[in-house]
Amino acid sequence: MLNRAVFWILLACAALLTAKASATPSSWFNDYKNHQHSDPFLAIESLEKWLNENAQSDVAIDGEAYFRLTQLYFKVGRTTQAKSTIELLKSQEEQLSEQGKVWLGLAQVSGLLAEVKVDPARAILIDIKSDALNNNKTMAAYFYYLEGQQRSLNSLYEDAISDLNEAGIIAESIDETYIQLGVLSHLVNIQYYMEQYEESLKTNQLLAEKALSLNDNFIRIFTYSNAMNIYYMMANKKNMEIGTLTDQSDIDRAEAIHQDYIQKSTFYRNKIFDEAREVGAFKPYLRAKIQLQNEFLREEDFDKAIQTAKESIETAEKYISPFEKAVSYNNLSIALRAQEKYEEAIEALKQAEVIYREMQQEQSILWALEDYSIIYELKGDFEAALDYRKQLHNESMALVRKTNNDKVLELQKIFESEKKQREIDRLHQINQLNETKLSDQRAILALSVTSVIFVVIALLLAYRRNKDIANKNALLDELNSKLKEQALRDPLTKLYNRRFINEVQHKLVSRALREKNRSKRKLGLVLLDIDHFKAVNDQYGHDTGDQVLLSVANDLTHSLRSEDIAVRWGGEEFLVILTDTDKHGITQFCERMLNSRSSQTVNLKGQSLTVTTSLGYLLFPFSTGEESSLTWDESLKLLDNLLYLAKENGRNQGATIKNHKSSLSEEDKKNLLSLQASYDGRIFAAKGIAVDWLKPLSQ
Repeated sequence: MLNRAVFWILLACAALLTAKASATPSSWFNDYKNHQHSDPFLAIESLEKWLNENAQSDVAIDGEAYFRLTQLYFKVGRTTQAKSTIELLKSQEEQLSEQGKVWLGLAQVSGLLAEVKVDPARAILIDIKSDALNNNKTMAAYFYYLEGQQRSLNSLYEDAISDLNEAGIIAESIDETYIQLGVLSHLVNIQYYMEQYEESLKTNQLLAEKALSLNDNFIRIFTYSNAMNIYYMMANKKNMEIGTLTDQSDIDRAEAIHQDYIQKSTFYRNKIFDEAREVGAFKPYLRAKIQLQNEFLREEDFDKAIQTAKESIETAEKYISPFEKAVSYNNLSIALRAQEKYEEAIEALKQAEVIYREMQQEQSILWALEDYSIIYELKGDFEAALDYRKQLHNESMALVRKTNNDKVLELQKIFESEKKQREIDRLHQINQLNETKLSDQRAILALSVTSVIFVVIALLLAYRRNKDIANKNALLDELNSKLKEQALRDPLTKLYNRRFINEVQHKLVSRALREKNRSKRKLGLVLLDIDHFKAVNDQYGHDTGDQVLLSVANDLTHSLRSEDIAVRWGGEEFLVILTDTDKHGITQFCERMLNSRSSQTVNLKGQSLTVTTSLGYLLFPFSTGEESSLTWDESLKLLDNLLYLAKENGRNQGATIKNHKSSLSEEDKKNLLSLQASYDGRIFAAKGIAVDWLKPLSQ
């Protein structure tokens, strides 16, 4: 009888263990763990199948399975499916255990962070912190991992690194490889944003090695994307450094390093193009496409920029990558703007702005507003341009205020969270302590809370004091900047003056000379003079003369790109410096100016008068020979001679040297610098030198 009783007890235990086993993650977790890196699509398929089969099951692991499925969806770029899965889990909240509800919270946080909705994510993290950290190590690891992401997006990098390191330590102790890779990936990004590029490359190498050991091709492609961006930024930083150097040997070394960084960035970009589609890693693929768009924009190859942006938009729509889609629309708008297709540029920018606002990308929204103002200014709709400038200012100030408030709010929420945790600890202790010990504990707790309050108050006071100091320093910096700006600007036209050119001349010349042997693009120099300006002044007065000067200055401003420079050179003369241009580019600009001045009239005391201009123009360096180029001062002298020729030949036209030699002898230089007009208006006294004339369409 006893043996039979023992038998039934053992049978009942076996049944209980079998039931328990069905409620453990082993039925899906092993497949997930085996395939999450080597074949995430197979891991997704396995999880989807398990969840469908167990849709009505009320077990504690449901939440974890849903959570891990969302992480895989985000990894392979299936953003819509990730969001749908989170919503499905939310709809089953009443059926979830307390543990399952924490997994729901973590899933919601990951979804919000994917959309860069940092504040709602932070609120959920604060709400689930106690349960997540006191439940099990896996939850704790994911909590610290997601909190690290949230703080990184808030630019709280030191706190983010602390969270990520904590997540990494826990993940390593439980062999949670997804988090181990994620921690390294986010550390790469943080070091990148902090401009610690060398450290970022080292961490990226660790990430690549870890991905290789796990056979994770997705992460491997992401390491290519990281390296592409890091080397690209290192190249930009080195290029800016070159402009500050004076010693040629230092310049040569820096230039060699700059080229090496460019080549490495391009190498990794090409690896992405070669391998990303096969793996299905479309996020890195789109980022590589965006970098290519930027390269085409920088080279002013706007047709290719437009083509690449449109291809990227199509890919981003297919694989639901909203931010990459928005950036591609933004770049498309810039390229269309450069081609003077203003309405199309505005429509493309509207598409970008809608996505930026949906994703709460505040900084990107500001860039879009600035781009609107530029387009409308180029269109000549100055009222709309001013409206966008005002909107840009208002939203910039709102972002500054929000950022400052967030810092204080972060302190307050940390204090509230710690206060809540202390209260929980106190309640646990009540059941274990007698009245005497409880009284002592209350005194200790009160002292602790008081200390924390003093610390928080001190932090807030320090923050406010530092903010006041920072505001005063910012005001002083702004005043100094305005004073310096005023010293470099012509008070009437607001264009730069000669003093500004004296300050930037060395940098402009150094860069142009460095680039001359590896690029056909140069500086374009244009010297422009208002025709019959003295007669206008004498006949109509100086106020009217000022009106004419402002009219020409406005024409120049609206005809130039943001990187070009317009200078009031003196009296009625203006110097224009076109950066990174060629013969076609400088000729187009001069044609626009001549046509604009010939086709518009200025109202002078009730009379409409056409005020034309004459100009001389050339490219700098003037020749490609190593030693034979004209110096900057010699080029300005030649420019002045060309302007003189244009005026002597009848005004309202431009003059430049036709088909100059690739190298110049001393005799050539002498002839050019003593150029004088001959009566036939075509061939000049200087031996063998021919001049091209540029006329407005009205002639």
